[in-house]
Amino acid sequence: MSQLFLNKSLIIVIYACPHCDFETKTSNSLNRHIRNLHNMGAITYQCPYCDFSTNYKESLKNHLAHKHDIGTKHYNCPYCDFTTKHKKNIPRHIKTKHPNY
Repeated sequence: MSQLFLNKSLIIVIYACPHCDFETKTSNSLNRHIRNLHNMGAITYQCPYCDFSTNYKESLKNHLAHKHDIGTKHYNCPYCDFTTKHKKNIPRHIKTKHPNY
């Protein structure tokens, strides 16, 4: 899987993919390549609401938050039914929509 090359007393390790011609200097890069391009040894996270799938748990969390509005906190205006995902929007909303408060 790896080869050693001698270059002016510097040893460079090259990690080669056993499935294609991809080569890299780091084992992490090779593992990521194999997992992503050859779908080997990867955990697949499937969205329960659509056909989206990913190898990364964080990507699924982001997908659920942005596409299905799940796992995100909402902030509510104390004076009306306005809601937002961003806390900073509440003071701005109150200032423009409820200037007397």
